[in-house]
Amino acid sequence: MDVVRIMLRVEDFMASADVNTDVAANVLAYVAELERRGVIVSDVKHEPDADGAEEWSFRLKITNRWLVRVMMPVWPLEWVQRPAEFEEQIAATEWHGGMYVDGSLDGPTDFDGEYPTWDEAVEAGVRIAAGSE
Repeated sequence: MDVVRIMLRVEDFMASADVNTDVAANVLAYVAELERRGVIVSDVKHEPDADGAEEWSFRLKITNRWLVRVMMPVWPLEWVQRPAEFEEQIAATEWHGGMYVDGSLDGPTDFDGEYPTWDEAVEAGVRIAAGSE
């Protein structure tokens, strides 16, 4: 699946579910990074998480199974990818959550947890996909 198709899906989620544009951009970047590392995401499904508007959850379909759920904070992508550079801005926000990756949806292994860095969150998605093969 090409990145353009994923982008259109994320834009659809933004229009239909009032998804924050920062969150949608973060999910799009996450999917693009997974695909850059060889993980093919065939579908993306939006679902608000239990905490409401502060964090949004997206299910990612890899091969024919919903394998990954990723939740992103409502921060610009630069903050998510390089939090050390934006400590003051992050500290001034009301919500201080992180990225959460859950691999227990339909997969054989559970990798759920909060990941403090972008690279760790991406690596968790790659491990989940590799564990399902």
